[in-house]
Amino acid sequence: MRKITLLIVCVSIVLSCFAQNSTEHMTFKGVPIDGTITDFTAKMKQKGFTHLGTQDGVALFTGEFAATKDCTVGVVSSKTTNVVSKVAVIFLNVTRGQDCMEIIVN
Repeated sequence: MRKITLLIVCVSIVLSCFAQNSTEHMTFKGVPIDGTITDFTAKMKQKGFTHLGTQDGVALFTGEFAATKDCTVGVVSSKTTNVVSKVAVIFLNVTRGQDCMEIIVN
């Protein structure tokens, strides 16, 4: 019985590994999170975000995200390769946890 259970677990793990699509990248508002920060900046501008500036591998934008206007979006790139690695959104006008839940739910 243990052998059958172990076999089922191993097969499940192997199948789940093959189910991953390695060519598809994560996106932010339809913009792939890959490539240089310069390319990402150009694509964010096309999506309607306002570029506030870039310094030391960090680009800042303002725009609408999750039905909330005037959000600040920070984009971070690797210092060695200049490839985008992180995207964060700051909701400046949200002051309570309940407000966050309303944004997520709605």
